[in-house]
Parts: sequence; C-alpha cells; structure tokens
Amino acid sequence: MVYLNSSWVQRQIAMHTSGSTSPHVNVGDVRAFTIPVPPWRLWQTFSENCAQLLESTAAAEARLLKAQEQAIAICENVLVGESN
Repeated sequence: MVYLNSSWVQRQIAMHTSGSTSPHVNVGDVRAFTIPVPPWRLWQTFSENCAQLLESTAAAEARLLKAQEQAIAICENVLVGESN
C-alpha cells in the first residue's frame, strides 16, 4: 500500500486520470505502470542482511527463553527455601 501512495505512483496516476466529474484511471493504464526495481546485487545484500537479522533474533529469543527458565527456577527455589 505504501507503494501506491508514493510520489512515483501518484505522478503516474495523475498522468492517466480521466473524467472531470468522476476522475478514474483505467485498469489497462494501471497495468502499464512502471515499478522501479533495485539492482540484483542490492536485492542480494538485503536478503543476506535479513537472514543475519533473523539468525540474531532467533539466538536472542533462545537466550531469553533460557533466562526466563532460570528466573523461574530461582523463584521456585526461593519459594521452597532451597539455595544453591
């Protein structure tokens, strides 16, 4: 949806809008809109960065889960009076 509200698309819509009472754009014109696509290498870099972020997120979630389990164990030990 962000793309449709971009100035790039808004200019294309303005060029193809017809009708003064009820402005509209023909479906054929919309199908002919150009969509800017970044170079392939940029896509690859973006994909690699996303993969690294997902791996980091998974590792952080695993550490968080372990910390939560340890906190629960400590609380249980305190409640029953045990200490290590």
